Amino acid sequence: MSRSVIHDFGDQLRWSQDMSLEPSWVAFYRRLWPEMVAAIRVDMNGMLQHSGVDRIILLSNGKQITIDEKKRKTWYGDILLEEWSVWRGTPDNSIVGWTLDRRKQCDYIAYAVIPAKRCWLLPFELLRQAMIWNMDR
Repeated sequence: MSRSVIHDFGDQLRWSQDMSLEPSWVAFYRRLWPEMVAAIRVDMNGMLQHSGVDRIILLSNGKQITIDEKKRKTWYGDILLEEWSVWRGTPDNSIVGWTLDRRKQCDYIAYAVIPAKRCWLLPFELLRQAMIWNMDR
């Protein structure tokens, strides 16, 4: 079932940058990667942010993992796969959503639903390909 929900970008950006959940994010990543030496938050509006990188996880073996963090205020029983970030009436005048954005270079999407106290780590490229292959359905 498709639901169209329109949000104010400024409000959503402020909420997403709120630091109150920072300890929970770090604890989530530490459970996944006990060998984590750092969980670097990327806040600056630059190349990394435009590539879909909100967090860089550094492991003790030198590996770096890049993550795009998504969080929702309401539990709808699903995971939102954004087709359009900004819709202006036609695809040519609109901005593609994060799920289909070929510029995104993150390894994973960390998708948290705050009131449900749930967070999923999803492989981004696999998710993007599944969305492309199944859009018509």
